Amino acid sequence: LRLPSIISSFLCLISSYIIALKITNKKSALISLFSLSSMPLWIQYSRYASPDIPFVLCILLAVLFFLKFLDSSQYARQCFYILLSGFFISTSFFLRSYMTFVPLIGLSPFIFYNLKKKENLLKILFATGILIGSIPTYLNLYFSFRKFGINGITSLFDFVRKQAIGDFDFSNLLLIPFNFLYLTFPIGILFVILFVFTRPRKKIKYPLLIYGYPLISLLILLCMSTTYPHYYLFLLPSLSILFAVF
Repeated sequence: LRLPSIISSFLCLISSYIIALKITNKKSALISLFSLSSMPLWIQYSRYASPDIPFVLCILLAVLFFLKFLDSSQYARQCFYILLSGFFISTSFFLRSYMTFVPLIGLSPFIFYNLKKKENLLKILFATGILIGSIPTYLNLYFSFRKFGINGITSLFDFVRKQAIGDFDFSNLLLIPFNFLYLTFPIGILFVILFVFTRPRKKIKYPLLIYGYPLISLLILLCMSTTYPHYYLFLLPSLSILFAVF
């Protein structure tokens, strides 16, 4: 049962490396690869029989194929890549349900900014990919409704409501960032030091992806009433790329 997580972790490292390579250079991409693979939280969940690492893989593949779509000069490949990007976005929802909204909201400025300048056909293909990837989710909801009635669907909304707007302890605003640094040790602490005392060595190609996506996602997590360590897993590849950039 651990094999899917182990394989997904390996594919995540490759995908993260390719994303960093497209954004920066080979040296920075290698630094990001070694940084991600050395984080204790990543190593820990790579051995768990859970959907968390496959979920991160889907997010990374959605970003990777969207970058391939932007970089490709061939229209047929653009259509193929944007379809796959939408597919993996909705597939991630099947794996981790409403938790997908956190990275999706963080990615929205980057996606909408780059997609609004494209042809309508490419936008339709992106939406089509989302619909195709949503088929397992629709089937799951259908069978849940058949077996448990409307409670099988509303219970999902009750769960996300409790996680997002339940009793909120403002001490979390202080504890969560420290927990994040602890869980991403040593890269998280080194990144903070580099961020304070240095500046990026060169201009970033996709600032909304490199800076906006992790910042928005982290702010959403800080505002949630309950968070667990695995909630931060999808941010670790972005942190490793940020660390490599600095």
